[in-house]
Amino acid sequence: MTNLPEKVVNNFSAVKTVVFATVCDAGIPNVVPNQFVIVKDPETILVGDNFWHKTADNLKKPNCTVAITL
Repeated sequence: MTNLPEKVVNNFSAVKTVVFATVCDAGIPNVVPNQFVIVKDPETILVGDNFWHKTADNLKKPNCTVAITL
């Protein structure tokens, strides 16, 4: 895994809501806002699971792709 640049870590602290996106096997995107995101260290982002049924299913897939925007 790669380390997040310091500028990116600082940006997480500066925003209230991030957008978290995953894609299912059929290629359908699932995009949800989240206010419970913490950068634990440059390699780890903690994200709160707020009844994310589709997102949780997508994350269990072996080749899941995730995008987080600030």
